[in-house]
Amino acid sequence: MNPFSIKEAPEFIQKELEQIQEHIAPTLKKSLTFSFVSFPLIGFSFINIFFLIALVPDTAPKMIPIILYAIIGSIGFALLKESVIKNKEIQKSGIAYMKERIENSHIVKDDIKVRYVQSINKEASKAIHIFCEFLTYEHNRSAFHTEKTTNY
Repeated sequence: MNPFSIKEAPEFIQKELEQIQEHIAPTLKKSLTFSFVSFPLIGFSFINIFFLIALVPDTAPKMIPIILYAIIGSIGFALLKESVIKNKEIQKSGIAYMKERIENSHIVKDDIKVRYVQSINKEASKAIHIFCEFLTYEHNRSAFHTEKTTNY
């Protein structure tokens, strides 16, 4: 969600990106936890099933351990799938936040807001860049508006 360093962005963009990060933080934590737990479970089960099938003699009872390791692996894959679902929720939540922020702007005209929202809808993979472009436009417009009102 954050393809560039926040420290490189202007302060007004940094604040908005930090708000997005705070908004998605709980879901992101769950997603990272699920993926962190899933990979060792999957690896553990595959390695043990491989060794049971390849190295243990056929005379030894190995059906119960294979079933046990298969269950462990399936739990790992379920957690991995849940992590993928959480990542999609994170993306949707971040995009929804951006759209809401654009729509609630009082500085930018409605037709321009609609254009930015449509751009985010069309190119969800570039949503963060479009949002930063909007924030820059809004910031420039607010600076111009403030300068214009102080001159009169």
